[in-house]
Amino acid sequence: MEAEWRHGTGTCKYAACVIAVRVPLITLQQYAKAESWQNSLTDKQWLARCDELAVEQRFAFLELLSFSRDGATHEQTVGLLSFLSVLQHLAHAVAPDGARPIEEVELAAGVKRGWHFFQATSSDDPAYEARLHQIWFESVQASGEPFLWAGCWIMIEQTKLVDSPLAQGMVLTLFGLVDCYSRRFSEVGQR
Repeated sequence: MEAEWRHGTGTCKYAACVIAVRVPLITLQQYAKAESWQNSLTDKQWLARCDELAVEQRFAFLELLSFSRDGATHEQTVGLLSFLSVLQHLAHAVAPDGARPIEEVELAAGVKRGWHFFQATSSDDPAYEARLHQIWFESVQASGEPFLWAGCWIMIEQTKLVDSPLAQGMVLTLFGLVDCYSRRFSEVGQR
């Protein structure tokens, strides 16, 4: 077995296959620190942060905010915007280039990948569906930013987002958002 590590990407060569493993750019400590920072904001600071997000990530901010207009609860709206805040805070801290504005085309591509994922992993057999989701989660651990995805799922559970009539749209939008940031962090890690 040979192993080669460069710029956060590892390649292990076996007799019949090549497996690439990318080391995540965001650590658990970095994610926890960003989330703690977000949760420590006073109401006044949180509103100021929303103003910053409206400028820095206008399209993503307005997309998430539109769910409030469509019937998302206050807690769900705060959860969505706070999650965007954490992602943007992490981008500024570890990969400033990743904090550039997410445009409609980029987010739409991430949402489309989310739609394909959910279509491909849907099944009438709950055990089979759970197995497909486990395979996806393992692939995220090996090639993505697992703490971003885990933070997203935790926020979804905490805000009871799945119980909302808007769940499909909110989850797909969040999936697209995490996909965008994860890909940006991956680009930075490969430099």
